[in-house]
Amino acid sequence: MRSISALLLSLCLFAGTTSAATITYTENFNDDFPAWESNWLGLNSNLHNYYELHPIFRDNSLRGDNLDGLWLADENFADTEAHIRFNDDFGRSIINFSIDITTWDTNLFFKAYDMDNNLIHSVWISSFEGAYDYPGNYQTISFDSTNGLRGFSIVGGVAEGNTSIDNVIAVIAQKTTAVSESSSLLLMMFGALALVAGRRRQIR
Repeated sequence: MRSISALLLSLCLFAGTTSAATITYTENFNDDFPAWESNWLGLNSNLHNYYELHPIFRDNSLRGDNLDGLWLADENFADTEAHIRFNDDFGRSIINFSIDITTWDTNLFFKAYDMDNNLIHSVWISSFEGAYDYPGNYQTISFDSTNGLRGFSIVGGVAEGNTSIDNVIAVIAQKTTAVSESSSLLLMMFGALALVAGRRRQIR
């Protein structure tokens, strides 16, 4: 019986094992606007096109003079800083984040926050003014997180209308069950039990 119990225990433990899989999401804003709004970044954050909220334009199909990216804004257009936030479920699963960024303002900083609102990455944004070229001249910012990503802020000056982003990449961790506790698993367990019991009868 000890061997049977050990076998059943090992099968149960195997049924509960999980493995981590990752999915990589990329947004390069290459499609005609506003196509990106229906993609993962638009659906899972409060990111906006600057021209969508501008009181003169009010047109989310405009790129402005940006050939390669997006002039960003958040929903609070009156604030000159930009605070981009991810939806909780999506942000919680981010383990690596990368973004290309360029700006006119020489005083801007990029700051990223985990799901507990702890500052996990901070860097000065170089003023490349690179959005007018194709491909653009951007600074790449990349970092890992062990506690997801609440979002990022661009602060210290006038971010909205002066800051362009491109090639936004989020690596998502997903837990996948290796073997589920389904009827097929139960059949395998009972089959193993019957096999061991049958062998014991033959020995006797």
